[in-house]
Amino acid sequence: MKTFEILRTLKARVYLFYSSVFLSVIVALTESIGLTSLVTILIYGDFFVVQEIEKFLPSFFLGDYFQGVSKNIDLKSIFILFSILIIIRQTLMFISNLIIIQSQTSIEANLRKKILKGSLKCNIDELKKTKGGDFVNFIIHEPSNVASVILNLFNIYSKAILISFYLIVLIVLNYYVILIFSFLFLLVYFFSRYLSKISYEFGTIIKTSINNLFRDISEIFRSIKLIKLSNLEMKTRFFFEKEIDVVRKQNYKFQLSKILLETVTPLFVLIFIALIAFFTEEGAYFSLIELGIYFGIIFRIYSLYTQYSVDKVSISRKLAHIENFENFLGKIQSSKDIEGGSKPFVFKESIEFKNVSFAYGNNLILKKCNFKLIKNKITAIVGKSGSGKSTILDLLVYLYKPNSGNILVDGQNYLNIDKKKLRSTIGMVTQDINIINESIRKNLTFTSNRKISDREILNVAKITGMSEFINSRPDGLDAKIGNSGSLFSGGQLQRIAFTRCILEKKKIIILDEPTSSMDKNTAKYVKNYLRSVRNKVTVLIVAHSSDIVKNAQHIYLLENQKTSYLGQFKDEKNFKYKGLK
Repeated sequence: MKTFEILRTLKARVYLFYSSVFLSVIVALTESIGLTSLVTILIYGDFFVVQEIEKFLPSFFLGDYFQGVSKNIDLKSIFILFSILIIIRQTLMFISNLIIIQSQTSIEANLRKKILKGSLKCNIDELKKTKGGDFVNFIIHEPSNVASVILNLFNIYSKAILISFYLIVLIVLNYYVILIFSFLFLLVYFFSRYLSKISYEFGTIIKTSINNLFRDISEIFRSIKLIKLSNLEMKTRFFFEKEIDVVRKQNYKFQLSKILLETVTPLFVLIFIALIAFFTEEGAYFSLIELGIYFGIIFRIYSLYTQYSVDKVSISRKLAHIENFENFLGKIQSSKDIEGGSKPFVFKESIEFKNVSFAYGNNLILKKCNFKLIKNKITAIVGKSGSGKSTILDLLVYLYKPNSGNILVDGQNYLNIDKKKLRSTIGMVTQDINIINESIRKNLTFTSNRKISDREILNVAKITGMSEFINSRPDGLDAKIGNSGSLFSGGQLQRIAFTRCILEKKKIIILDEPTSSMDKNTAKYVKNYLRSVRNKVTVLIVAHSSDIVKNAQHIYLLENQKTSYLGQFKDEKNFKYKGLK
């Protein structure tokens, strides 16, 4: 992947990057001027008495000029000259690095925002297929790896520029040395290119392995209780130890390629010095003094090239990160949520499912289902687990579109209604309780778009039976929930979800298996609430065995992919569905 392609992929500001590269050119120019000036001043100035030194630099085409300047310069002037050069160099280095760091941090933040935006706009099917660990990885970790490529790119350019200027210095000092250096450079170039190719292959394998490991570990620790209850600790450990060893072996090979480059390159430098020493022995082209100076310059070039090679290897590995990131982003961006219409949500009479059918792929879930959700009435849908009750809810809240049939809101097709306005009127208590590792107060109010006072929270808490355990904690509403609600029981978390739903003050309340984790005492609070909102709030209850269904004014049975109207519950004997407890 070429530089421009990488910058375009990262959405980097190309002009800023190349501005930094231009500043690197000036930095290299000041450094090479400083070095050349230092050498000539020391040789031609009045600082040595050895006559033999004056024969130095026979091929230096500006020798006469520097010789004249050097004879008339003093230590104070030398100090001023090099102070100016150093200040210019360090200032420009600071500015160029500042630009690159700003670009890197901006790219990193923008990549995180892209994944976050794409994830939230992604359709529900893709979200279900994608493991939670992947979202965490691509929002938190991957942007750092991808964005750091721009720093590696800048380092490669700046080091290449410096190497080029140092080669020019060598040409200026003695062009014979370039012939030997060119041979050496070709050897190092082809060797490092070979290692870079190997590093890229290992980098791709490592990235895939680490992603799989991260995702699997994230998923397994969500089920840690089940693992312990099933005595699967040892089996789980052996499985992940095997995966960790795979990553270790590939990482070892990758690091080995870097070490080889760092180890073998000095041997090429040794060959270079040996060749120069050979010519020095012959006395034809170099003096011993020149050998010392060339050694210093070559050592500087070697140091720069080592850094250059390390950054090249790093980029080889990070290209796999970029490709991985692009694939994930493309996948979630191409799986957009359903759009919805633009009309306002007006609910005065009923929401009706009319001959609605829906299938997941080839799996038919609903077939010509019919039911009505009447305004300010309590409606219930009962049926066995897996019968498709939750699918009806998904259709109702605009997560899916029906394959056939219509959902009508007061006779108007709901696909023409603004999705956000429809969802803003629905509050839901689901089986999967959404909890954040924050205070009780934050967990009760974070879904509301209005400011809720503590007094209002405590009043609703009395209705839902939360008052007792709020008051039992020293911190009250400031008490922490814990990671995934670990400091509370399942029943208490269910009451938090129920209280949150009431505080939202939505026009429609959906209770999806509302008492699945509640004890009888808590369920009593839910029943009392339903009695209090009867004929005041629209409620839809979905359950397979909840006693709360008996409070519904209209009950439907979902069975064999179809709905049938059961009416109101009066007694066990005459009620068609026998699953209620």
